[in-house]
Amino acid sequence: MIQHTCRVMENSTIADGFYSMILESPDAAAQAVPGQFVHVTCEGSQLCRPISICEADPARGTLRLVYEVRGTGTAWMSGRRVGESLRILAPLGRGFTPPDGIRHPVVVGGGLGVPPLLQLAKGLRAASALLGFRSSKAAILTEDFERVGAQVAVATDDGSLGRHGLVTELLRERIEASQCDYIAACGPLPMLAGVSALAQEAGILCQV
Repeated sequence: MIQHTCRVMENSTIADGFYSMILESPDAAAQAVPGQFVHVTCEGSQLCRPISICEADPARGTLRLVYEVRGTGTAWMSGRRVGESLRILAPLGRGFTPPDGIRHPVVVGGGLGVPPLLQLAKGLRAASALLGFRSSKAAILTEDFERVGAQVAVATDDGSLGRHGLVTELLRERIEASQCDYIAACGPLPMLAGVSALAQEAGILCQV
């Protein structure tokens, strides 16, 4: 864990209230593994904001953070312009450790638990990405998962995009079809509890 001062290379809106920020941070990009996060120092606040690492590109020396404006800290982040600097502590957290030899990996994300799974899906061959959102307006990164070769299925609470219902229902179908031998999940605790229960019942390795 090291404190870095990073240059903002991009900070753009990707959905209503959601932003994608790219930071120049070669050392952090070289160290980060899928599932880790950073602490962002926000001006005017004594508390850092924990933001998951969506993508790390060692070749470019960049980190990508995808976040939602929920308070004063993330509102401050949304106002950062290209060329400005901000401070982060990174990388933090243990990250995912998928085993060798898996044939049908499945990543399951809910809401803001979706971004840290993108880097993992990028490194897994033929991964399935099951993504759950409140509504179509809150759906993020679906095209990014397709870009890295993942097979994407979406569930929304209100049925405005994909399956009407819970993302765990999509996982149950994938397990019943014997199309899953490793699960990595990130999202709200009730979703993680449901994913864990399905994995335990089926005897599938699961990391949350």
